[in-house]
This record gives sequence, structure tokens and C-alpha cells, in this order.
Amino acid sequence: MMRAALVLLVLAAGCTRKDPLYCDAETPCRPGLVCRLPERECVPAPDEGDLARPDQRVADLAQPPPDLSTGTECSDSTQCPAARPVCRQGRCGPCTRNYHCPRSACDDNGQCHDPARVLVVDDTMGACRRSGQSGNQPYCFLREALDDPELGRSRDVVLIRPSTRGGHRLEGNFLFVQDSIRLVGARTRREDPPVLVREPIWIQTTNKAIEVGIEDLHIGSLDSGSVRAIHCTRLPGAPPLGLTVRWSRIEGAPLSGIETGHCSPVRLVSNVVLRNATSPASPAAGVLVSGGEAMLLNNIIADNGMGNPLGGGVVLTNVVAGSRVAFNTVVNNRCAGPPSSHCNLRCDGPVPLPTSYSILAGSGAGRQSITGTCQVSNSVVPQGFMDGTDNLVGVEPVYVNAAGGDYHLRPDAMVNRMLRRPESNPAVTFDIDEDPRPPGGVDIGADQMIP
Repeated sequence: MMRAALVLLVLAAGCTRKDPLYCDAETPCRPGLVCRLPERECVPAPDEGDLARPDQRVADLAQPPPDLSTGTECSDSTQCPAARPVCRQGRCGPCTRNYHCPRSACDDNGQCHDPARVLVVDDTMGACRRSGQSGNQPYCFLREALDDPELGRSRDVVLIRPSTRGGHRLEGNFLFVQDSIRLVGARTRREDPPVLVREPIWIQTTNKAIEVGIEDLHIGSLDSGSVRAIHCTRLPGAPPLGLTVRWSRIEGAPLSGIETGHCSPVRLVSNVVLRNATSPASPAAGVLVSGGEAMLLNNIIADNGMGNPLGGGVVLTNVVAGSRVAFNTVVNNRCAGPPSSHCNLRCDGPVPLPTSYSILAGSGAGRQSITGTCQVSNSVVPQGFMDGTDNLVGVEPVYVNAAGGDYHLRPDAMVNRMLRRPESNPAVTFDIDEDPRPPGGVDIGADQMIP
């Protein structure tokens, strides 16, 4: 069920299901219907319940609702046009993930990005080109693609295919991004792992507003020294700088896994952020956001902060109204030092930060794992945490293999049944693995248990 990081392309998969009532992560129900588990059957949507919804923009990132009512009939995706490229339930519909598009990426309108605007990095091809060479062949190295003068202008997607050299390495200390681009790891299906990049990414601009996307990438096994895996900074007085990280794995950074300074909005959706902030050099966390609007949805953030006295899982400082944290698993992050240090979650800001349907317990050594202005509801919280509403206090969920970094819930564990909530028609309809969250039975945390 585990999946993983700027925007990655995944190749289209054929559509074989024709039953109009069948549903799963690849075949959502028609509008007005919802997927009922374990039967995987589309049924009429119930009336809206009292679920505290995450911001709708975050929900849209998790699962844009496809409209299949007017699509052309099809038996597989090769029969579908670029405007409605995916065959579901016997009709062509919009894409929802990058791997639905064979040669590009899925855009926000559910259409495949124009391949003419895509730069490809593929070192498995003998005909790949080097920096300064003309032509349409893929680049041999990621650094050379990022130096292309058309990037951010006539080209705005970099499609990165898996490397034959044990991950893409850069010819420098970090990848420096200054234009509105999407970095996309090429996957042929959702089961494929994200594409490994072994250098950190630094995003900064001084003279123009930009939006940067990172998807289906594995930023890990870093070759550089004390660094952050993804670092986004907006200088004082500079134009807006937005960052979206989706379906990625961020692992093993000496400092923070993802750290931003006044970038806004910051959208982190369906990522695994694991074993970062291992150096005592400076305060760091799995996710450290300072300033701006932050939205965290369907993320597993665990085992960060080892060896860092001010380490921890998630730190949100001075984020603005509109920020949300929902359906995350933030556990087993470590910290030491004074009470002001942070462990699993710390919110420091002028306004309460809505935090819902998240697992926030388990930081070791009896430390308080939630501090600051977090407004917590319908979540798993540690013993002694008395704030918030409708929380489960002191519950210890059972995971598939926490020691090995697998924080998916074990569906056969009796204690995990306490995590199921009776809310209906949630705004977030899928979990970190694209498994549907059924009406009347959403699970707390990033993972929806499938029997």
C-alpha cells in the first residue's frame, strides 16, 4: 500500500474494468456516488455529515473528482483523446495522476500536459544529449536539463526517468530552482517506487513569482553534507513563491527533510518523510514551515529528530489563517532539551491551526508530543494531552513494521479499530496510497485500512 516526490510522470495503464458500479483507487465512482468498502461498490452518497473538512484546495490535490458522464466509450486508454486520457468504467475521463499520461504529466484540469513542453532526463538511452547540444533527445543528466535556457519558458516540466547509476546525482552541492517548473519522476504505474535523486533541492527567487512542484521523487541517500532535502526560501520583499510536494519520499537529510521560509502556499500531500534531522548542528525537523500558508494532508512523518536536541516531526511557525493539517501520521519523532523543544507537532503562531484526523502520539521518553497553538480534533493524542475535542487519548496504534519505517496500519490489530470514525462524505476521499476513504468509516491517520 505504500507509495511515494517536484512533479513526476507516470505512464498510462490500460483500463480493464467495465462494471459501472466497481470502484477502487484507479476507478472512482461517478459524481453523486461514493465507494463502499470492502465490497468496492459505488453507492449513492449520503448527506453531508459533520466532518471538519480540510481546506478544499488540499482535497483537490488529493483527488480531483473525475466527470465520466459525457466521455467517449472505450475499452482501454489508448482509445482516449489527450483531453480525457484515461479509460475508466468504459468511458474516457480526466487523468488524476501523472502515470495516466504516457509522455508528460497530468495538469490541474485533468488533461495530459503538452509533450512539447516537457524536458526528459534518461541516462539509459545511448542517444541522450549533453548540455549545449540541440535536438529532442532526452538529456543524459538532470543538471543539464535544469540548465536548459527554455526551462520555465517554453518548457515547464522535467520528466525524470529512473537512473542506471543508483540515483540521479547533480554536479554541485544542490539543485537550484528559480523558475516555475514541475520536477516529475517517471513511473509506469502507481506501484512503482519514486525516482531517486541523491542531491538536495533549493528553491529561491528574487524577481518574479513562481510555483514549483515536486512529485513522485525520492530525495534520499544524499551525497552532500549538512543539508536540508528540500529547502524553499523567499527573501524579504521578493514576489510570492509557492511549493507543492506530492507522492514523494524524503529521507535521511542531516537537517530538515522539508524546510520553508516564507514560501506560500506550501502544500504537502501524500508523502513519506522519514529519518531526517539526524545532525545536532541546528534546529531541524521532518517538516519545518516558517511563515505563509501551509497545508499538510495524508503524510507519514516519522522517526525524525534522532540526535538533534531540538528535532522533531512537524514545526509550523507563524503560519497564517487558512493553514490546515489533516489525515497525517506524525509519530515516533524524537527531541530532547528544554520544554520549548518540539517532538511530533508544534504550532507557533498568532492564530489556532486546525489539526484533525491525525495520529500524533508516540514520541518516546514520555515527552509531550503536541505543543503550541495546534487546534486538535478527532485525532490520536498522547497521554496527558487534554486540549481539543473528540480525541483518542493514550491509544497506541499498531503498524505493519514501524522499526523498518512502514507506518501503515495493521488492519488485523484490534486496537486499530478504535481509529475508525463514523463520519460520512469526507472532503478527502483517498489516503496516502490512493485507497478510497469510504463514507461512514474514515480512519484517523494517513493510511485507510483495507480489510
